[in-house]
Amino acid sequence: MNYYLLEKLPFEKHIALYERVLAQLNKQAPNSALTLALTAKIGTVKTAMQAQSVGEGNPAPDIKLKNPEGKEISLSSLKGKTVLLDFWASWCGPCRKENPSVVKLYNKYKSKGFTVYSVSLDGLDDSRLLSMQGNNQLIQQQLDAQKKRWTDAITADGLVWENHVSDLRGWSSMAAATYGVNSIPRTFLLDKNGKIVAMNLRGAQLEAAVGKMLD
Repeated sequence: MNYYLLEKLPFEKHIALYERVLAQLNKQAPNSALTLALTAKIGTVKTAMQAQSVGEGNPAPDIKLKNPEGKEISLSSLKGKTVLLDFWASWCGPCRKENPSVVKLYNKYKSKGFTVYSVSLDGLDDSRLLSMQGNNQLIQQQLDAQKKRWTDAITADGLVWENHVSDLRGWSSMAAATYGVNSIPRTFLLDKNGKIVAMNLRGAQLEAAVGKMLD
């Protein structure tokens, strides 16, 4: 099927058809700009549809991403703990300003079963990757630089918990799309069963909510 004719069909209603076209593109031209763009669009639409169910009282969708050492850590592996799911980035001034409060909270309640799952939005988004298509060496150099900024910020801000993850895709991160994150810092407080109990709390409000759950 001609992709440009397919584009005239409503995406959400015909996503299965788009996925079949993508499967053909992956066989014929896996690294083409069209293939990369369609992959990103399908992923974004699917996760956006899932994000509609993200809210207080609902189970937190799982996230499975790698830490700086390449080990995959899933959000679901932390069930049994009270978790602050925190979307941030090294370049985000408000995030860095908020980090001391999160560190203080972690140190206060870690012995009672509280932890933080930090998702970094450092990295290269779809548009930047497409602009460098074919230059794999440049892409890798840029990704390495983004990763260093991320890990340097973890060290500089004293973010001592273990659960630091990222796909290094910037605003094209599937985790961000899943949770409908379009600005940061953005947080979700989860209970021991992995249910979202509060969103986007800061400072004293966040500390009070965690204290109510654990004190």
